[in-house]
Amino acid sequence: MKKFLILSFVLAFGAMSCSDDDYSSTLPTFSDIEFSEETIYTDQEITATAVQSSKGKLLDATTYSWTGSWSDELVSYSSVTYDDNNSNPSCTFTTPSYAGTFTIQLYAKYRISGQASYSEGTTTFDDGSATYALSALTGTATVKKSFTVKSR
Repeated sequence: MKKFLILSFVLAFGAMSCSDDDYSSTLPTFSDIEFSEETIYTDQEITATAVQSSKGKLLDATTYSWTGSWSDELVSYSSVTYDDNNSNPSCTFTTPSYAGTFTIQLYAKYRISGQASYSEGTTTFDDGSATYALSALTGTATVKKSFTVKSR
């Protein structure tokens, strides 16, 4: 009877360890940065949203830093726990006071909470790109888009 119990325990434990659970961390992928206004003017408050074409998985502490080519200052900074809040990151900012073509950039840094192996890559979309890097402890995504500001 004792051998039967031990054998039952070993078989049950073995079945649990061979489950189909996937503990791989994956980064979200981005397909665009969209603006709240179709035509963008000088000194206008607008919202930029980085659109995720696929959500990430098993990601913990995440920071989003937004910068603009027209300023050395940070446009926006926020921190979330990605698996609890995986909505599209966005920021609200005031456009430059002069007309021209500018670039807005999101730098997202994710702390990996599952298993990950090193990988990197770049995707492009209209007037922009997204570059990814994933290592055992962190992942990053840099999403950029150019846009034109017109005079009023």
